Amino acid sequence: MDKLTEKEKIVLQAYIEDEFCDSGVESTLWADAFSDNLKARGLNARTRSGVLSSLNKKGYLISRSGNRNAVLMLTEKGKEYIKTTFNIA
Repeated sequence: MDKLTEKEKIVLQAYIEDEFCDSGVESTLWADAFSDNLKARGLNARTRSGVLSSLNKKGYLISRSGNRNAVLMLTEKGKEYIKTTFNIA
């Protein structure tokens, strides 16, 4: 696995702890609502955008845009990180 920055780790932990993460690693989150979660963790807008972009480039999560809002999903690599790091099935 890639070496993750502390902010990338914060984002992945925030993903699995998000109030809308009701299906564990299979959860899909609204990007705008998740951004609010990250803001509450002290990450400003520019940092949030950069960290999400970095995690996308490293293959941990993907963003899909629809007609209205973007959604975030963990990739297999992201799911494995979450399962291993947070002991979640």
